[in-house]
Amino acid sequence: MNILLLTFLKEHLGAIFVCLIGIIVWVTYFITKCKTSTEMNIKTLDKNYEGLKETLDKIYTKIMSGSTITNSGPMSLTELGQEISGNVNAKVLANKYIKTLKEGSTSNDNLSAFVIQTESIDFATNELMDNFSSEEKSLVQNEAFQQGLDIKKILEIIGIELRDIWLKDAGLDVPTSTGGQV
Repeated sequence: MNILLLTFLKEHLGAIFVCLIGIIVWVTYFITKCKTSTEMNIKTLDKNYEGLKETLDKIYTKIMSGSTITNSGPMSLTELGQEISGNVNAKVLANKYIKTLKEGSTSNDNLSAFVIQTESIDFATNELMDNFSSEEKSLVQNEAFQQGLDIKKILEIIGIELRDIWLKDAGLDVPTSTGGQV
């Protein structure tokens, strides 16, 4: 049997050699093509990733540029919110209207920081404009216009200032502008 195999290999050695060379060439071509294709896919993914990153950066910048309040608890003013608060004298306005807010509250027996925050912001965004003098209205409207913000964002800032006064009056912790506790 070994002699038969050796005879077969001698007679067909050239054909076997050619087949092996062909297989090696085909495998090399296939690997090269796959590698090139993979490299092209990686380059395409890199370009797509860069484009996606750019788009997400633009979206983040757009969202955060008009952000006046941080929603990471407890709510607090951003740098822009603090600037606007100073521009519209939000603390002065809050001190002026805190009595109106407290008198209109339906939750005086069940005061928690959450209830105070909710009522303060609701009052500021839904009722405060009706209580403002014409000068105060004009000041708030002008600031909203100058900042390119919805007036509700300006009123929310005043709501945060109202909340801080009410929390202090109730003997509860008052958040700092960075979201900590005073």
